Amino acid sequence: MESYGLLLLALLLIAAHLLGMRRQRQRIALLSGYLQPYRIEALMAELIEGYLRALGETEEGRRAQIWALMSASEARLAAQLQSLAGDLAGASAATMRVGRADLRKLIAVHANGVRRAIENVTGVDRRDQAYTLCAEMYLLQHSCHWYCRSRAVASARLLARHKTSYAQVLAAVSDATRDAYLALVGR
Repeated sequence: MESYGLLLLALLLIAAHLLGMRRQRQRIALLSGYLQPYRIEALMAELIEGYLRALGETEEGRRAQIWALMSASEARLAAQLQSLAGDLAGASAATMRVGRADLRKLIAVHANGVRRAIENVTGVDRRDQAYTLCAEMYLLQHSCHWYCRSRAVASARLLARHKTSYAQVLAAVSDATRDAYLALVGR
């Protein structure tokens, strides 16, 4: 009798795992469909690489030249994120759940955070602005990975890819982004 209970438990665990994998595939396909018309991921990679190159440049003139080149990509990223947020606004709330939050609202928070950082209304120097923009982009990636996989996987990917913890990223985004984000995710 005990072996039947273990067999039933094993079958239930396998079924739960398969359902979870199916759900992940559906979420990945859904988000990919929304992201497909955009170059958001490529722009973020280009900007991060450019920021690192500028920060490593010793010659001031060359550094200023690299910063200037980044401006066009920053504007494209901000515009594409705003468009994506608009596209997602029409999606079903039930399909956009990420934990207790709503991915549609999270993307809007991220789009606004990136836009504010690019506009640099606080007037921080270019180095600090790039630092904040990187954090804003990393938190956006975290939200997308959390939606597609899980919060733990998203945090692990952040650490593996960027050598940065979720807590560090959250501390580095703007206060407005952090406050709006935490209000949505419930922390």
